[in-house]
Amino acid sequence: MDEKQRFCKEVIVWKHVSCPYVLKFNGAFYHGDLPAIVTPWVAHGNIMEYLEKRPDADRLRLVSSIAFPAPSNLSPHPYVALRCGQRH
Repeated sequence: MDEKQRFCKEVIVWKHVSCPYVLKFNGAFYHGDLPAIVTPWVAHGNIMEYLEKRPDADRLRLVSSIAFPAPSNLSPHPYVALRCGQRH
């Protein structure tokens, strides 16, 4: 499976996800040769940026609340923002 096929597969999966801990899928496109997924704006950035600003954050609680969401707890934590095609 090549990169474009993997990107399309990710888009199809994300398009059908409905969870308070996953950003809403608004669309996808290519910016030149880089794939991009469009989501709502996230004030705290992605999870890595959030943790850089808050090194004392309870990481286990963050991961646990995403892995095992409680229905009564709709989102006390920042959403994880994916950056597709970001080159390191």
